Amino acid sequence: MAEEIKTKKSITTFIYIIIFISFSYTVTIGTNWHSEPGAVGDNRGYYDRYAGKLGLSERSKKHREFHGGMAGDAIHYIMIGMGKSDVSHTPYTYRFLVPVTVGFFAKYLTKDLQDNEFYNDILFKKISFLWRGVNLFCCFLLVLIPFFHYRNFIFSERSPQIFVPLILMNLVNAGVLLTVPYSLLDIPTYVIFSLAASLFFLKNFILFSIIISIGVLIKEVPILLYFPFLYLLIKEKFYLKLKNLLIFLLPLIVFIFVRKFISGSIMDMGQLRYDIFKDPLDFYYFNRNFYDVGLQNFFARIANSLIFIIIISFYLRIKFKLEKQIFIICILFTLIIILANFLLAAGVMRVSQIALPFLLFYSLESIFQKYKN
Repeated sequence: MAEEIKTKKSITTFIYIIIFISFSYTVTIGTNWHSEPGAVGDNRGYYDRYAGKLGLSERSKKHREFHGGMAGDAIHYIMIGMGKSDVSHTPYTYRFLVPVTVGFFAKYLTKDLQDNEFYNDILFKKISFLWRGVNLFCCFLLVLIPFFHYRNFIFSERSPQIFVPLILMNLVNAGVLLTVPYSLLDIPTYVIFSLAASLFFLKNFILFSIIISIGVLIKEVPILLYFPFLYLLIKEKFYLKLKNLLIFLLPLIVFIFVRKFISGSIMDMGQLRYDIFKDPLDFYYFNRNFYDVGLQNFFARIANSLIFIIIISFYLRIKFKLEKQIFIICILFTLIIILANFLLAAGVMRVSQIALPFLLFYSLESIFQKYKN
């Protein structure tokens, strides 16, 4: 008994140390990044390129959405929200759910100012302002989702002290801190992956399918959730019913329909610059990440996003020896996300952060299974 208590104390102490280091490192890196040259760059390029097309005056020239490395994406989402999708291009136009929703409320709140000569400036700024509310709500969900998932265990006497601080890693990470000031889709995407991780461990096949279907309307990367989704289909033998096979295909149908409807081509990936039919081995971002960014720099950014949760999940797997198959699936899923990032996206910390929720839920589930009895 004394040995068991000592072991639990050592495990708790180790995880606390990793979490404290993670939070300290994340806050330092996340806040300093906004002062880097790439984040405070001259705004003239984006403003000069889009101001006329969006009907913006000089009043919007110094708006924060035109500054730094995030501006290239954020401007496209705002213009879609303004109802000017024709100015944007793929893949941004595929990601219409959040921009159109925010734009709807912004237009409603500014409807009395439509005759104002600076209406486009007002609408632009209103969308940017409301997007902060989207990020705020999504940050709340990042904590609420795992908390609600394990609510009964958390409020029981069996829950260890380490459980809630571990949940906070879903919020206090590089991906969130780097993107929360901007009108981007990364944080809503983290919410989709957090919901998917919860439903994966609950083995809720139908809701998992719905979440992926909604996710691909936010950003195309949730299509990667088909990997754990396929595992559920096979492991739980959902494939034995025709209804479940149709449910399994639903996100793919939504994904294909949106691309076909918006661009007329399933394979149009826009600035991702990849066409599987023309040259399946020609990856623009592979060349960029390999030659321009460099492997060392790329994997350093991956480590900034995921190293701490990887350490904790491996440590709990070694100590508790629980859920071996699920652990392998989570690790493989992480590697798939990193590979997709390397081949099809810029090597920035916010992109690979989507792997965190599954590793986090594996860690929480391991603790839950160990302590629940």
